[in-house]
Amino acid sequence: MRRLVFVLLACLLWAMTSCGNQGTSPEPLVNTPTTEEAMPAEVNKLLTENAPPEDEPLPEFDLEYITPFPYDIVDNCDIYSVTFLWGDFFNLGIPELEPMDWSGTLSVNGVAVVHPRFTIDFEPGQDWLVPTNVPSMSAWVSQTSADFDGISFMVFMQRGIEYFAAPMLTFKTEQIEISLDFHQLIKYAAWYPVGETAGVAVLSRLVWQNACPGGLIDGNWTASGLGSGEGTIEGVWYDRLGEPFGLMSGRFWTNEDYTREFAGSLSGYVTDQVLAEYKGKWYYNDIRLCPMCGEGHGIFRGKFVFLADGVEGTLSGTFGDYTLSVDQAMMPMIGRWRVDCPIIVPDDIHSWTD
Repeated sequence: MRRLVFVLLACLLWAMTSCGNQGTSPEPLVNTPTTEEAMPAEVNKLLTENAPPEDEPLPEFDLEYITPFPYDIVDNCDIYSVTFLWGDFFNLGIPELEPMDWSGTLSVNGVAVVHPRFTIDFEPGQDWLVPTNVPSMSAWVSQTSADFDGISFMVFMQRGIEYFAAPMLTFKTEQIEISLDFHQLIKYAAWYPVGETAGVAVLSRLVWQNACPGGLIDGNWTASGLGSGEGTIEGVWYDRLGEPFGLMSGRFWTNEDYTREFAGSLSGYVTDQVLAEYKGKWYYNDIRLCPMCGEGHGIFRGKFVFLADGVEGTLSGTFGDYTLSVDQAMMPMIGRWRVDCPIIVPDDIHSWTD
């Protein structure tokens, strides 16, 4: 029964948050972009100022940031930072210009998640993100008149999938449609003119190429009593194929200075041999009573080490369920584990670990 529950859970997670593979070079577009050197200096300056800096740490490891996507989304995905700006870049501030409708979508024709990280110069009541239940597509409403708008995205592409045709990232609006191969997006900057003074600028880089062992955690986080700040942890570690890897047991507690910690061990799924030890920090984030004081939901993150070879890694996840009572003692726990291994990036691009 436990196995069936996990399979259903894993299917649901990937149905909601599946991520796609890199493909081969696409056919040339009718509107071929100019080279990076030919990008107008004004546009390049605005693009650089509004895109995330290359040396910024990968934000997806912050569990609060990636909500509502599951914590395990980086386990088998390559991740790209892609920023688009659109509008009239050469007549900024001229009020008599006719508005241009840039409402559109950014999508991938593969197993992927397109996550809008932040909007750029969106005006309340005029520009907004449009909710969509398709993980591989993001949508928006935008109009510009002597100004520009934009969005910075994180694009998660699942590894190990074979496609008949290369997956493409497609920017589509009434003004222009642009399709880009993921090989291009490893390091890419381009300018697509629309008319005399308007256009679309894009800046992209690969920030994470993932090939490290990891998987899911499924179990229970059980408090010894309401307000106690302590209790027990039990669960199962699964590998990426959904096979049980080990049994997790441990405890969590609150120190005298109100810091909260957890620790425990991982034993074999069949034998009782101790495979690994783990420890870390946790906290409540249940907002139903007030931020940080409700006890029905929380976050944990920590480190583990395999005893046989000293290999280290990270574990993280959430416990609780907002559909349950705030005084629920046994709370469902779900998370991810991942071995620390070198980040593999092409030699010609900047690594965020530098």
